[in-house]
Amino acid sequence: QLVAIQAIGALVLGLSASQLGVVQASILLPALFLMLPAGVTAENNDGRKILIWAQALAFFPALFLGILTLTKWITFPHLIMYGLLIGALGSFVMPARDALLSHIVDNAKIQRAVNIALSLQFTGMLCGMVVVSGADFVDIGWMPILQAVVYLIAAYVSARLPKNLANTPKKMTSLGKTIPEMIDGIRISFAHKDIAPVLLIQFGISICFIGMFMVILPLFVRDYYGGGAGDIALLNMLFWVGTIVAMVTLIRLGLIPAVGKMLLGGVSTGLLIVGALAVPKPFWALACLCVVWGIAAGCSMSSGRTIIQNRAPDSHRARILSVYQFSFMGGAPFGALLTGLVADRFGVHAAPLFSMAVMGVILLSVGIFSQLRFVRLSEDELENVEATTRLDSSAD
Repeated sequence: QLVAIQAIGALVLGLSASQLGVVQASILLPALFLMLPAGVTAENNDGRKILIWAQALAFFPALFLGILTLTKWITFPHLIMYGLLIGALGSFVMPARDALLSHIVDNAKIQRAVNIALSLQFTGMLCGMVVVSGADFVDIGWMPILQAVVYLIAAYVSARLPKNLANTPKKMTSLGKTIPEMIDGIRISFAHKDIAPVLLIQFGISICFIGMFMVILPLFVRDYYGGGAGDIALLNMLFWVGTIVAMVTLIRLGLIPAVGKMLLGGVSTGLLIVGALAVPKPFWALACLCVVWGIAAGCSMSSGRTIIQNRAPDSHRARILSVYQFSFMGGAPFGALLTGLVADRFGVHAAPLFSMAVMGVILLSVGIFSQLRFVRLSEDELENVEATTRLDSSAD
């Protein structure tokens, strides 16, 4: 999906930077409204059933997108509608999937489990990008149809998971009960001295980096290098190859205690890479930057998710994970739109400078005003979130 949507928008429809930003924003926008209630839903219901239904329903928009592309009926509004539907379903999949991990693996082994899960996820993404790279020889419309089939396979695999993996057997049917739980999850997340700075950094990444990746890279290929779908797929593949290399290396190294410094280091490296995108360069240099960017992203994603998984209590883990996912994706629609607008107004090589400046301010603020750089984990350090926040009545 990541590469196919870029290729359909940039190459088949010939969209402008701002239009491509709107398409990417439509995929990310539903998370703004659905990610937090989805976290409460995942916490109080069988996560297995959520995965089955959401992935089975995702079959239909992917199938229709493929048919419309093959028949040449695809239009800009069709891409937006697809994005909204697939984004809404994905909002329910992610917190349910992430919360299931803590039911299977204890906290002492959560960092390794997170790295393995992310490695498998990115390997799957890489396989998809390899397939899409064949769009220079096969109609790109077949890619969403293949994606639809994969969704059905995913629904079947989800059905093979253990049943009733919910923290509580009681199902939440009242909106009046769901909203206070959402607010409670947000309150705990931002009151925690270790979780809050991670959320701020992830929000900055969603605004400054995701737009670069989803909007600027395909425009570089089309407008500056004169490439096609295969070149877009190659850059995406190299990024995720770097991410997988980082994950595999972290798995082999075992427990990395200084997760706070690893997060800050990974984001700082990504900041430098984004700045380097503003300099015109040969295609091979851009490809090398994508690999390094992927390695940095792998380190920051692993460390950030590990901090959240380790610090969040069982009673609030799905909600806090949904807040984390919300912070990671919440700014992405605006980032994609802003990136497209800046690129249209000042050129594709000027947009990275804007993102670099904004992310630099966020990163500097977190580094100075938080204790994130001192966060360390160990086998026996299973800190309870209530012990590190002032949420009790006496503190109030």
